[in-house]
Parts: sequence; C-alpha cells; structure tokens
Amino acid sequence: MSLRSQVTVVTRYTANVRRYNQLGANGLKDKRHQHPGTQPLLSVVEQAQLLQTLRTPTADGGLWNSRKVAEWMSNLLERPVRVQRGWDYLRSLEFRLRMPRPEHDLADLEVQEVWKKNGERKLNEFNSRIH
Repeated sequence: MSLRSQVTVVTRYTANVRRYNQLGANGLKDKRHQHPGTQPLLSVVEQAQLLQTLRTPTADGGLWNSRKVAEWMSNLLERPVRVQRGWDYLRSLEFRLRMPRPEHDLADLEVQEVWKKNGERKLNEFNSRIH
C-alpha cells in the first residue's frame, strides 16, 4: 500500500470516527438517496412546449435531431445548451430518429415492383410445396 493510500485510509477513518462521535450511528448512514439532484433544464410547461414543437416540421424542412433540439432549448433558455441535452430530451419524450431508407440514384421503381410481385408468387409456390 502506498503512502498516499495509507493517508487516504487514515483520513477517512478519522472523519468517520468524528462523524460517529458527533451524530452517533446515524452519522455513518449513506444519505445519497436523500439528495434530489439538480433541477431539470426544462420545466414541465417547457417540456410540453418542446413536445408541441417536435410535432411540427423544422425550419429547414429536415428531421428533428439533438442539435436542433439543443438550439431550440438555447433560444428558450437564453443560454447555450449542449447537444447531449437535446438528445436527452428527445429520448425522454420517446422520440426516435427516423430516417428514410437510402435509395440508389439509378434504381428503377418499375423493375423493383415486378420483382416484389414475382418474388411473392415464387415464395407462395415454394411454401405450398412444403405443406
């Protein structure tokens, strides 16, 4: 055990002894569960505003993402808000990032539809042979 570790152990021990002498057994209890934590950035009313805003299209016509939510919160609170907080509020309001599936530039929709129809028929014929 290093000297620094020994000093830490002795310091904690003496602090615990002092606390026990002053407060008794209650002084040694873990009281972290009694701390409510920090206040949320947005009040319940502001969260409702955010929810209503998320149901409308964005100014640029794209999808709502953590950066855009953080910018909206920054404007509302009149102070900078990190992008992570935007993500946290999106998650807490149960919003998910929904992006359209990518499409190839040269994709032919008619050929895809024919393939889907033929593929379904072939699959049904295959399943009927199995039963």
